[in-house]
Amino acid sequence: MRNIMKKSIIFFGAFLFLSGWVIKDNVFAYSPVDLYDNVWRLINTKFVDQSNNSQDWAKWRHKYDNKIQTNEDAYVAINTMIASLNDPYTKFLDPKEFAEETNSIKGSLKGIGIQIGVKDGKLMVIAPIEDTPAEKAGLKADDEILEIDGVSTKGITVDKAADKIRGKEGTQVTLLIKREGVAPKSYTITRAEIEVKSISQKLPTENIKMPDDICYIRLSSFISRNATTEFGTILNNNRDKKGFIIDLRANPGG
Repeated sequence: MRNIMKKSIIFFGAFLFLSGWVIKDNVFAYSPVDLYDNVWRLINTKFVDQSNNSQDWAKWRHKYDNKIQTNEDAYVAINTMIASLNDPYTKFLDPKEFAEETNSIKGSLKGIGIQIGVKDGKLMVIAPIEDTPAEKAGLKADDEILEIDGVSTKGITVDKAADKIRGKEGTQVTLLIKREGVAPKSYTITRAEIEVKSISQKLPTENIKMPDDICYIRLSSFISRNATTEFGTILNNNRDKKGFIIDLRANPGG
């Protein structure tokens, strides 16, 4: 895939989100086979860069001929095909998963407040959400999740991992975390109602002092529908500042 740090999401009906734009391809699947083929063509036409990963994307076009019978078959085949790109920012969403993504965009979630992905076969924390149980517990971007409630994450999909991490408010989940240069450590975190905040002016550490004439803005995610409005409000309220620092670190895109 093109080397961009933005999240692309394909979902049932062959839509694609990329860099904040919504591209409607007008290719609705009328059968599981059509769905698989439409996803292959959409990626092939608009997003695959053969020079980047030297993959023969054409080999996937007919790889599952006569094997796809149901929507579930198509979902598995598509996820396998996309996984071959080794791109954590491109993901297929079936209708259930898309509903969950929509809830995320609306800013309402139940869980511990982390965004996760699979990279090189490892379940990784893409970013903790600000002011959530995950961030308060000390989880960080690029942490590897080795176990969820004592069960290894080896070979797990993002969706299954998310299902295990999410749960009723007030319940707990234990994650075994591996961080570079540090011995693996278990974190037991209490689930809560998560309010997804896209914009914050909270400094990353109390040791940092910001000059009065500089405005600090932390943009933690592009995916919230409130991000543009919140960002504009801060800019309008700080027109007297001489400069702005826009912090995009650990931003999962959108």
